[in-house]
Amino acid sequence: MSRADNDDVSLLKGIDLVAFMAVARRHFRTTANCILVCLGAALLFALLSDVKFTAQTALLIGNRQPRAVQDITAAPDAVADSALVDNQIEVIKSERVLLSAIQRLKLTDDPEFNGTEPPSLPKRLYSLALALNPMRLFSPSSGEKDPEFRMLRTVVTKLTSAITVTRNGKTNVILIAVTANSPRKASAITKGLAEAYLADQIEARVEAAKSAGEWFRVRLGELRAQSIKASRAVEDYRNRNNLLATNGQLVTEQQLVQLNADLAQANTALVHKQAQYDNLRALIDSGKIGEVVPEALNNSMVTQLRNSQAEAARQYNEIVASVGPNHEQAIRRKRQIEESEKLIFVELRRFLSGYQSELAVARERREELTRQLANSSAITSTANTSLVQLRQLEQEAATVKSLYQSFLQRYQETVQQESFPINDARVISEATPPLIPSEPRMVLIMAAGALLGLGLGIGIGAYRELQDRTYRTADQLAEDLGVSVFGLLPLIETAVPVNAGGAKRLGFSVDRPAELWKLVKQALEQAGPLCSGALRTVRKGGNVANLAPLIDAVAKTHNQLKANPVRRDKMPSDSRRVAKYAMEHPLSRYSETLRAIKIGVNAGLQHKGSKTIGILSSMPDEGKSTVSLNLGSLLALQGSRVALIDADLREAGLTHLAALNPPAGLGEFLLGRASLEDVLITKPNSGLAILPALKKGDLFLSGDLIASPLMANLIRSLKAHYDYIIVDLPPVGPIVDARAAAQLLDAAVLVVEWGMTPRRVVCSAIASSAAVQEKVIGCVLNKVAIDRLKTYEPYGLNKKQEEIFTHYYA
Repeated sequence: MSRADNDDVSLLKGIDLVAFMAVARRHFRTTANCILVCLGAALLFALLSDVKFTAQTALLIGNRQPRAVQDITAAPDAVADSALVDNQIEVIKSERVLLSAIQRLKLTDDPEFNGTEPPSLPKRLYSLALALNPMRLFSPSSGEKDPEFRMLRTVVTKLTSAITVTRNGKTNVILIAVTANSPRKASAITKGLAEAYLADQIEARVEAAKSAGEWFRVRLGELRAQSIKASRAVEDYRNRNNLLATNGQLVTEQQLVQLNADLAQANTALVHKQAQYDNLRALIDSGKIGEVVPEALNNSMVTQLRNSQAEAARQYNEIVASVGPNHEQAIRRKRQIEESEKLIFVELRRFLSGYQSELAVARERREELTRQLANSSAITSTANTSLVQLRQLEQEAATVKSLYQSFLQRYQETVQQESFPINDARVISEATPPLIPSEPRMVLIMAAGALLGLGLGIGIGAYRELQDRTYRTADQLAEDLGVSVFGLLPLIETAVPVNAGGAKRLGFSVDRPAELWKLVKQALEQAGPLCSGALRTVRKGGNVANLAPLIDAVAKTHNQLKANPVRRDKMPSDSRRVAKYAMEHPLSRYSETLRAIKIGVNAGLQHKGSKTIGILSSMPDEGKSTVSLNLGSLLALQGSRVALIDADLREAGLTHLAALNPPAGLGEFLLGRASLEDVLITKPNSGLAILPALKKGDLFLSGDLIASPLMANLIRSLKAHYDYIIVDLPPVGPIVDARAAAQLLDAAVLVVEWGMTPRRVVCSAIASSAAVQEKVIGCVLNKVAIDRLKTYEPYGLNKKQEEIFTHYYA
């Protein structure tokens, strides 16, 4: 497993999803009701809202910009498409375009926009909420008194809220949507707004072209004057510094170039003449006519002598070949060859003298050109200093001239745009009247209502969870008090709720006939004498389905009870049933928890013999008297000798619950006004001995009496005859009687009402007395709603396991 997977697992371990689902299940009904209420409110809001229609048109925006209004230094495409479209969206929503559309469509006369239309109920409620806002008193008023101006501002505000301008994706298409009460009005306003925008674009271009043209005309005049001034400065500077030029080039520069060319040519000619002279001189010095320079051969005389010599040489060779070299003809031809050669050398020497003269002339020409070049270079060097300034003046003149030509061209374009403006935007989709209304958005409103209801339900549930500082599970109680939790005592139902449904007029929603009969029996018992005859009919085998009069009577009785509710454990008609619940249901869950109390006390008190057990609670009405009476009755039913003492001298809840009306009680005994035989009452059917008390709220010495030696002697005397002495003590929180009597107890059992008593109160009550804290060996949760308990214990039994579990209870 990767590190990321481990992190995910750790994260999930930190979130108790099961507990979260349990909280959601606890508040499911509240959340569902909130969702239903908000859905109903949303539906009512949608039905009462104005019906609106939305028409839409599409505009294609081009990227071309008028060059006349562009930055001169910027490229034509410097503005990005995205910025261009965003700018045009703002233009469409601008007040200038809106005012033009209002004027075109005469919206100031439309009740929907001028504020004279009667508002719908949601708008009235909204206006009322704004009027009730106290911050409105601190808002400054506009101070405008003109009704026409106020109406115009109202129309602009309403039209602004009615239009929506968006970009279609990443394209250059702008979508304009207008919402109005009627489809045709929405279409007309959409078209009018698009036309107002297009007209504004053309008008803006014309105004920009006019402004640019006027600016160009002024600027062209300035540039023309600057160009003439720059050209005149160039000519004046040229004349002052003798910088004469032809064809755009200075005369001195032209002369220098020519002298350079002539000097190069003279050097070439000198080298050529020197080479001819040297070659001819070398030929003459060698005395050999075999190699003759081409310049000499080009001479007619040399050529003639050369041909005569060649002819004589040919004849000589023929004669020698025929008669030998000593023949007279051979000797004559040889002499002729020698004379021709001498004449050739004479002619070559004459050429050499001519070459020498030409060489001297070439040297003189080169020297003369060198001197002229030096003089011209000096003159040009002097002019170059002035030429730098001249070049700068010429460059400035050329720049001004080029700028003038550019402005002249743009001025001509501006004139053309002014006479024929071009609009880059065009309508590509006309606005047609819609068939389906766009508002109210039923799905969106209902979804918002559902989300609002869900959020409200979650908020209420979270608030209830935060406010629920009571005990809901045994683990909470054990964690806070650090003692054993003997079990949970289910709520003893003393009233049967009546809802609409199946035995429907009775409100019974059960699946099995036995349960139905049980609920009917309970309801009939509550109905009183009115239904006693009908109850006898049912017991004799009458048909339940034919008991319509009986059901009516039960329903009527229930309605009377519902109209005058009383606390369940305070109902006089049910006190007998509550007091005998453990005896009548010895195999119930309630009785099983009481047995767990006995086992826990026996385990906590290792000694054998009689045990004094105090039943405590931190607050009144937590059911400790009911627990005391049922615990004593159950122990007596199991064969134990039990004495039950009602030690609450101010309320006497146990005595009232046991339906006793004694002449004297515990208080009278402790005051010496009655004997133990006078106050101790033994139940004949169970053998349970009860020492009752008389309710005396003004008995301010009750704490002293409970902690007196007489009370200690009473308990010691009862221990001699009973196995268990159960003392029903007053609540620990309001009075000190229980704290005072704690020293007389062997052990104490704390009764905490499920979902009612704050945890802080329980902890404070127990911590307020070290004696009480020492004596408490366990506690029980009383009046537990078993059907709701599963939502507070996420890892409890499921439905099938619950059925198997409760199979052991009767």
